[in-house]
Amino acid sequence: LNLFWFGSNLATGTLTPLLLPYLVALFVPVEQKNTYFSYIRVSSLAVAMFVQPAAGMLSDRSTSPMGRRRPYMLGGMAATLLCLGVIGISPLFMGSTLKGPLPGILVAYLVLWAGVMLFQFSNNVASGSALGLIPDLVPNDQRGVASGVKALMEFLPALVIAIGILGSGWLVDQEWATLY
Repeated sequence: LNLFWFGSNLATGTLTPLLLPYLVALFVPVEQKNTYFSYIRVSSLAVAMFVQPAAGMLSDRSTSPMGRRRPYMLGGMAATLLCLGVIGISPLFMGSTLKGPLPGILVAYLVLWAGVMLFQFSNNVASGSALGLIPDLVPNDQRGVASGVKALMEFLPALVIAIGILGSGWLVDQEWATLY
């Protein structure tokens, strides 16, 4: 029931604070990296702000034979994985620039932007429908525990990411120590 939140928050917790700033800095001039990063963040948050409640509303009214939530969650998660792939291949477009009305904007940045917009759309379709699972499936007297487990699954990815960052730094230090 709550494993979805672990995966979703692991993806967004890695993408937003770690991967996006790095990729934007690769694609645009250093003096403009914060501006271009803000373009991605503001537009992607606007997508999330509108998509998640709409997806929740649609899943509330769904009459699918698979259930109300499942089609939105499965479709959203599958599309989210594809979008992560688009974001991952965006550096392959480095060096290409558009000619015409958008001179100087790298194709790689636009591929990244499109990947992030689609990621936000698909992840929020899945999230909007998943938010209705606890009220749908958990009895009233157990909803507090279920919500607590959901909150834990939202927190654990941050811990995993922090341990990964600290652990990778330690491993790099160990490798350097063996080289000298």
